Amino acid sequence: MADKYSVDDILAEVKQRRRQEEGAQSPRLRAERRAPERTSAASDAAPFRLTGMTGEFEPPAGRQSSRAEEGVPSDPMATRVDLPAQRPEGRRPAQRARDLGATQVIPAQRAGGEDRSLEQRRQEKVRQFLETPRPAFEEDEREDKEEDGEDGAIGSLSQFFGGLRRVGPAAAVDRKAPAPPERGRNRPVPRGEEPPARERAREAKAGRRPAQAQERGERRAAPVEGEYRSPAQAREVRGRILRDKRACSIRVILTGAGTGLLLYLSLCNLYPIPLLHPVCPEVDMRMFLLSHLILLLAVAIASAPALGNGIIGLFTGRANHDTPAALCTIAVIVHGMALILAEDGLHTGEGSFYFVIAAAALFANAAGRRSAAVRMERNFAAASADAGHVGDYLLTGRFAAELTEGQGFEEPAVAYPVAVDFPDDFIRLSRSDDAPEGFSRYLPYFFLLFSVLLGAVSVLFFEQSGLGGLTIACATLCMASPLTALLVENTPLLRASKALSKAGAFVTGMESVEKFQEVNTVAVDANGLYPVGSVELHSIKSFAQSRIDEAILDAASLMVRVDGLLKDIFLEMIGGNTRILKQVDQVAYYDRAGLCAEVDGKTVLIGSRTLMEQFNISMPSKDYEKKFVRGDREILYLANSGEVTAMFVLSYRTSPAIERWLDVLARREISLVVQSTDPNITEARIAKDYGYPEEFIRIIPAKLRGKYLETVAPRKRGRAYVMSIGGFPVRMRALAALLTLRRSIMTATALQIAGLILGYALVAFLAFSGAVASLGFAQILIYQSFWAAAILIVSGLSRY
Repeated sequence: MADKYSVDDILAEVKQRRRQEEGAQSPRLRAERRAPERTSAASDAAPFRLTGMTGEFEPPAGRQSSRAEEGVPSDPMATRVDLPAQRPEGRRPAQRARDLGATQVIPAQRAGGEDRSLEQRRQEKVRQFLETPRPAFEEDEREDKEEDGEDGAIGSLSQFFGGLRRVGPAAAVDRKAPAPPERGRNRPVPRGEEPPARERAREAKAGRRPAQAQERGERRAAPVEGEYRSPAQAREVRGRILRDKRACSIRVILTGAGTGLLLYLSLCNLYPIPLLHPVCPEVDMRMFLLSHLILLLAVAIASAPALGNGIIGLFTGRANHDTPAALCTIAVIVHGMALILAEDGLHTGEGSFYFVIAAAALFANAAGRRSAAVRMERNFAAASADAGHVGDYLLTGRFAAELTEGQGFEEPAVAYPVAVDFPDDFIRLSRSDDAPEGFSRYLPYFFLLFSVLLGAVSVLFFEQSGLGGLTIACATLCMASPLTALLVENTPLLRASKALSKAGAFVTGMESVEKFQEVNTVAVDANGLYPVGSVELHSIKSFAQSRIDEAILDAASLMVRVDGLLKDIFLEMIGGNTRILKQVDQVAYYDRAGLCAEVDGKTVLIGSRTLMEQFNISMPSKDYEKKFVRGDREILYLANSGEVTAMFVLSYRTSPAIERWLDVLARREISLVVQSTDPNITEARIAKDYGYPEEFIRIIPAKLRGKYLETVAPRKRGRAYVMSIGGFPVRMRALAALLTLRRSIMTATALQIAGLILGYALVAFLAFSGAVASLGFAQILIYQSFWAAAILIVSGLSRY
């Protein structure tokens, strides 16, 4: 680190930090310094103009409460919205609230009182730092530690000065929080897969696995060659994907042509079809079979990568989707050579040779590989886009149970959103469909064993010849090589990628589908359910004689700070001028009531009548409210310094695009946990607006809000299971597609396994009955084609 910084650079940084610290004054001090100016400018024009507001209500004299100015009443349901680093001194309103038991947020402030010798002491520490030997620090290592949630200092320099320390996810950064992004686009949703470091430490001390380790289906596989690791590699990775796609297309053409020729030659032995004289079965059966063998070898050479992958997987105990086709091809080649060498192996009009079956299996394999390459190409367009990615991850364990309390789940699994800058493991996850899971992984071994046993039993106990036993074993392996071995998963994934990529989302592969197979809850934000333009302001009724423009500015500052549903309405009132927004500190949220915060030294409340009554603020009568509430309209109050200053009449509209995909989640009986600070957003309102079952909805309580925001805070990198860049409706569409994919693939896989078992039973019956000669290539090809068509039709019924 010493070789990267000069003493002048370090001193310049120290001076800059000192100026920032001296400038960090409390809101009350700034308010006192501005007091004379504000008094003298009381008659000046406001920074914005409001029209149509009248003072229709004057609170009774003597009922204005000073309690709200002193502090916040005790409420066990209050929670933090931002994260404090330390609490300021002095008896401020929030300190009174803390004494009364409310959970408040205290802004980060720096300690003052630095003496004049600070600069000299720091210069001496710089000198000592430069003379002290220490190890080199790499930026990449620090980023890795940040991703893993490890606590630690930024480097030796920060340790020397004792100030610039990196904080973990459970601590606060001693700086002004960045303004929240614009709602309705790709709103950064909270940070990654790991819970706070302190929570992980408590769970480890209690002997429990951390939440990160509890995520199901997690794989820590070795890095994949050619993995997409940074945006700078986008062009290179896209080129590799296109080359793979072209190679698969060439393989499809070659294997398709070979399969067509073999089918024509095979039919020539059954029907009087024109054929070259030297290879006619009536002229020379061995030459006829040899021509089949040569064509199949050519097709096998074109499919060498698939054959090699399947054989290697078989002998390494990791059978994959290439293994059935590889076993079928090897068995057919061995059987074909035996037919050629046999004295009286095959006659004209017989069909007990299976060259075309092996070629068809390799052709279907190539088609499946090409569909996977096309899917990767489409998904990579969204993965490499220069836009904010919102990925979904799975939360299980204790915190998931707390979020879904009352939903009746024995093992809750919550899909929660995280804004990430870069999608990790894209290539590996896209290729995760290469290795089947569960029972499907062992099917090739079972059928290889059963084929050998069936052939041996036929020879030993049913008086079959050696060639007859080999024919039975070969037919069994042909039945065990379905044409949909790769298509059963890649076809639905390809259709989903075609639909999602246009919208700006993707599901990488089968590992993503399997990871979310047990999801029963989806975490959403109220800003997503009610995007920009969904909240309509019908009227504003002003109270008291206070300056309503200043009150509106305070409310706008608070709404922008918490990214509330009314943010855009208040920004419109001030003309979108965010530079005039005020400092907001000590934000607290009250369950189903609203928000309380200190804005430029004043206590500001935005919420329902319930919130105002908790602060003993004088309110208009309920009969007065009824004059403005009709239909679906709602009331929201604004109070400033212990007085109600305005009443807002609002209505909330829904989005048809969101409603469509929420309906898919509702049919799957998926629960929703909703993060909201708007007291008007309740389970009943969401159920009424979107037709979602009310018993499937839960608003995240105040006591869990802080931990939830830490869990879903943005991060630099996140695994690319399922991601979207098109906003909340696209995320809902991707999750709905994910659930539909699982159902479609499971149904198609069940049909495929049923076809395999039934095919094996058919071969065994014919073998033991002595009628195996009737099982020729035509019968097996028709059988395989029937099941392939059924599987593709069933999987094609799903919509994405």
